[in-house]
Amino acid sequence: MQSLTRRSAIHAMVMLVSLLVFFPAAAQAEWSTPVRVSDDLVDSSAAIGVADDGTTIVIWTTPSGPDPGQVIRLARISPNGTVGTPLDVVRADSRFTIHEPALGVGADGTAVVAWSDYTTNPSRVSAVRISSDNHMGSVQTIATPAWQNQPVAGTRVAVDLAGTATVVWYRDIFDGSTSVVEAVRLPAAALPEPPRALGTTYGHLYPSIAAQRDGRVFVAWSAMYDRPQFTTISAAGTQGPVQDLSGEPGTQTDIATASNDQATVSWMRSSDNSLHARQVDSSGALGPDVQLSATGEQVAQYRLGLTTSGVTTALWTDWSSPAFVDI
Repeated sequence: MQSLTRRSAIHAMVMLVSLLVFFPAAAQAEWSTPVRVSDDLVDSSAAIGVADDGTTIVIWTTPSGPDPGQVIRLARISPNGTVGTPLDVVRADSRFTIHEPALGVGADGTAVVAWSDYTTNPSRVSAVRISSDNHMGSVQTIATPAWQNQPVAGTRVAVDLAGTATVVWYRDIFDGSTSVVEAVRLPAAALPEPPRALGTTYGHLYPSIAAQRDGRVFVAWSAMYDRPQFTTISAAGTQGPVQDLSGEPGTQTDIATASNDQATVSWMRSSDNSLHARQVDSSGALGPDVQLSATGEQVAQYRLGLTTSGVTTALWTDWSSPAFVDI
């Protein structure tokens, strides 16, 4: 059985400017000294993933040339903390911009980077696969809305054990409120599958995604004024039913998975900013709704983690106190 645990500590504000490596196998487990990943003056939109051998992959964006020039860079950090030479994944120019790059990392260290570009009309979602030895494939446009003036955003990526990547995003219909959650599967050795619509919600949203080692993918999404929802995609690409996580509006979904096929999906309830979670069994069925935050806490941001023994740990900021922030 899985269990949910609550963690809180004292105030902290976090910005990713360096990397810390944890060595659990040392005689006395300890953190490394900070490792500087980038020498760029201005970095943003950082994302991180870890391969099975302990190699850490980091991406970030940095200005490149005249505005709005931008480049996505990728670096690999060995298990002992050695930083490899950064790789330029894609460079934007006056024709397009990079928005919200996302990273998915496979067990073998393969990285899939995806991003949206809504400065073109119609906007588009693009992706590229980088092998574990930093051989970069061709950039592929994996989705372009059929209609103009329907921007895409909120790109997220997950990679399963076989190397199949699933990219999700939302498309704004611009009818006043509706957004569509869409996805594309990118098999390791085949062309991208056609985009598919997973569900519809009301208002802007950012989907969350996680892949199990058996090839199943979990996707959740929410908007401030609509119910948070959840669905699965099998290893064969078949989508399961769309399930409501709650009967009340919610936002900021997150999913944590473990190597033993367990998962936890979470969200913030819109009415009081309380943090909630439900466990997911091997069939994709949802367990009961559990409130993680204490009554009266105003959750602002949070993250989930899940151990192989089934223990979920949630970490969040609490803005209910005017004097400090709890984590």
